[in-house]
Amino acid sequence: MSFLRHGCFKVQDPLSNTLAPATILSGTGYTVNPAYGGGQTRTYFIFFDQSPGGTNLTALLDIRTSTGRSLAATYSTTSSSIDLLVTVDVGNTINAGEDLSFCFSAMR
Repeated sequence: MSFLRHGCFKVQDPLSNTLAPATILSGTGYTVNPAYGGGQTRTYFIFFDQSPGGTNLTALLDIRTSTGRSLAATYSTTSSSIDLLVTVDVGNTINAGEDLSFCFSAMR
């Protein structure tokens, strides 16, 4: 393994605010930027301070609402300018006012 990053961040009320900023809860060496994915999709770009050295990352994700429900998500690492792109569909799975917590491990 040549690269490993772990972190957790929270997004406050993403159902009502499509571009709600992320608050980093744990981990270092990364930043998160929200992007509107369209409809009920929320997308978050994760950028690492140190380049992972390629676009073929493996990621483990744990995404939960503030009430503890798990949500399915997809990720992509195919862009040379975005280290990890995480997409989650919040339609019918989250209520207004609920937060989302994201934890990830990205490795290469």
